[in-house]
Amino acid sequence: MTLQERKDKADIIAKEAHIAHKKMIPLLATAAGAGSYSIIFLKDELYILGFLLLLIFVIMAIGIVINYQELSSLKNKVKGLDYDE
Repeated sequence: MTLQERKDKADIIAKEAHIAHKKMIPLLATAAGAGSYSIIFLKDELYILGFLLLLIFVIMAIGIVINYQELSSLKNKVKGLDYDE
C-alpha cells in the first residue's frame, strides 16, 4: 500500500469518525434531558410521562453504546493502517 493510498484511507476513516462524533452530541443531550425529566415526573407522580421519558432515555443510552462501538472499530481501523503493507 502506497503512502497516498494510506492517506486516502485515513481521510475516509477520519470523516467516518467525525460523523460518529457529531451523532454523539444530540444522543448525549437527549439522554440527559429525558433522564432528568423522567426522574422529575416520576417524583411528581406523573407516571405515564415519567415512564415514557425513561423509555426514551434507555433508547438513547443504547444508541450511545452503539456509537461508542462504532468509534472503537474506527480506532482499530486506524491502528491497522500502521501494519498494513
